[in-house]
Amino acid sequence: MIDYIDKMQDAIDFMEAKLKEDIRLNDVAFEVGFSSFHFHRIFLANVGETVTEYMRKRRLSEAARELMETNRRILDIAVDYQFESQEAFTRAFKKMFFMSPGQCRREKPAMHLFLRRCSDREGLKFMRGEKIEVDSKILELGEIRAVGLRCHGDVREGGLKQEIKQLWEKFNKVASSVKNISKPGIALGICSMIEGEEPHIMEYVCSMKVDDVSDVPQGMVARKLSPQKYAVFTHKGELDKVGQTYDYIYQTWLPQSGCELIDAPDFELYDDRFAPDKDESEFDIYISIK
Repeated sequence: MIDYIDKMQDAIDFMEAKLKEDIRLNDVAFEVGFSSFHFHRIFLANVGETVTEYMRKRRLSEAARELMETNRRILDIAVDYQFESQEAFTRAFKKMFFMSPGQCRREKPAMHLFLRRCSDREGLKFMRGEKIEVDSKILELGEIRAVGLRCHGDVREGGLKQEIKQLWEKFNKVASSVKNISKPGIALGICSMIEGEEPHIMEYVCSMKVDDVSDVPQGMVARKLSPQKYAVFTHKGELDKVGQTYDYIYQTWLPQSGCELIDAPDFELYDDRFAPDKDESEFDIYISIK
């Protein structure tokens, strides 16, 4: 059984040791034995920051400390903390601290630095927000065939929220052109990493479940999901609160379940229960497990 709390602390320990090195999401995920896709979600749910945000804030905070405590050149500090130029460093520094690096050095103000998270392993438990309970079950499904529209993007920057919203708006206008629909009124949002791409590039497909994929409308794509075991969760409530359900999955349910994630697509299932702006809205989230 994987100890997810220990894994997240191991990830933080690794990042803290590499603040002055060029490491990416996939490097950290590999270090603790996860795919980039799943690690991104688990880390965000437990720590409250993406890996990219955590590294940026920690680097800027340690740079601020050096500015106030040493006489090293600003450029040297910037380069040490993986900024390509003093200008890029200054922009990022101002955005976080509302002052320039030079002003920080001259005035040595009391600053709200972003400190190392979870220096003890107990500190990582239940760090975020309101705790909720979500209906869940384990299912084994056969092959799933789907046809729809796709988008893709970088999970390091927090996912594809706006792109996915726009994609659904576009797909809803053309969904009727999908052939061989097996279950009218049921739509799938399929989420996966793209084979052959960088390990942090995610694909999302708005789709309808079909009997076969021999007739795909122009501009659409077909996807086949192999037979798989899933943990299934029902999100209840407004769509903009779905982050709370994902937090529950990766922060609470997964560490307690004894289940292990597998590198296979996950998907969301929308049917007649779904009404995005209403409290009584429901849809199901299928997470691939071993």
